Amino acid sequence: MRLNIVLRYIGLILLLNAAFLLLSACVSLLNGMDTAFYPLLQSFLLTAILGAFPLIFVQGGEQISSSEGYGVVVGAWLMSCLMCMLPSGAANSRWPTHGSKAFRASRRPGLRR
Repeated sequence: MRLNIVLRYIGLILLLNAAFLLLSACVSLLNGMDTAFYPLLQSFLLTAILGAFPLIFVQGGEQISSSEGYGVVVGAWLMSCLMCMLPSGAANSRWPTHGSKAFRASRRPGLRR
């Protein structure tokens, strides 16, 4: 398996993810610069930089084998999950707990314990 081809295609997919993160940041900007704008913008920049490195420094090839295709799919899924997880970590968001208003608002009134 040629690792350079796998990394190059993963870089292309990361650039596609970066475009969608930029689109999300633009939507956040149009909604009055809500709290998601800066984490999305930071995630876009990091994802775009990591996606551009393989395209700049790695030569591509014409044909890929099935094992290289599997490597691209697995690597792209893992990197996409890691890169798109960044906005929640950058915003220092917390999951709603049992005592928070968000948790109580999400419960249906008919469900009593």
